Amino acid sequence: MTLDRYLQIRKRFETGFWVILAIAFFISGSIVQRMDANRHGIDIQNWEILSWEASSMIVVLALIPLILYFDNRLPLRWSNFKVSVPAHIGFSIVFSALHVAMMVGIRKVVYWFNHSFYDFGEISEQFFYEYLKDAQTYATVLVIVYLYRHLILRLQGEASLLDVSDTDAHKVAEVKPKRILVKKLGREFLIKVCDIERIEAAGNYVNIHIADRVYPLRETMIKIEQRLDDDKFRRVHRSHIINLDHLEEIKPFENGDARILLDSGDTVPMSRAYRKSIR
Repeated sequence: MTLDRYLQIRKRFETGFWVILAIAFFISGSIVQRMDANRHGIDIQNWEILSWEASSMIVVLALIPLILYFDNRLPLRWSNFKVSVPAHIGFSIVFSALHVAMMVGIRKVVYWFNHSFYDFGEISEQFFYEYLKDAQTYATVLVIVYLYRHLILRLQGEASLLDVSDTDAHKVAEVKPKRILVKKLGREFLIKVCDIERIEAAGNYVNIHIADRVYPLRETMIKIEQRLDDDKFRRVHRSHIINLDHLEEIKPFENGDARILLDSGDTVPMSRAYRKSIR
């Protein structure tokens, strides 16, 4: 499978990865719980063990998008670790509280259907115990995500705009760069800005589309819009900028929005707030 093909289906792959990982933890956790119960002579029904492990994994799966959302809002970087690290520690407590509340709720329902009662125990003691496990889960999710992102960036290549150095921040909005520097697997090469077909927002990055390639650039949509030549590039949506040279057709809708067709065959949504800029 080529990288381009993978990038087209990466959302499905990423979802499948978390589901398979959760199933693996569910199976291994259930086996360990059964073995421990047998070793210590504890009378626990199989349905109880399965409900414990399943409820925990289901809730973790449901909360992973919340972790990713928070990380997109405040990513862990050396430049902001004094703020981001304490913030993530605080959010891990929120994650644990949600995990415990939803997990206990599911278990109580399962026990009720089995004409039994689930006792979570003394809340303060049990929550501290659960948080120690949840903090490890939270950290593991972030480690996997950051390693995965690093691998994708290495394979895909990461872009940076030229013509202005990092120390000339006050000139950024004034200079219109002509080239993009792409770093990929230890190599560097230049791409002309005029070859960009469209740009879309992607969390802390914007994705630059050139032919059948996509290059992530660590920049906001507002700042990248300021850096581009507005005679050639126009923002058509809060998450999309297009190169007017590649505009093929605009299909309007009754509500004032529209859909843009590019000569590459890609379609881009257009908000009615931006239609005047195209006219």
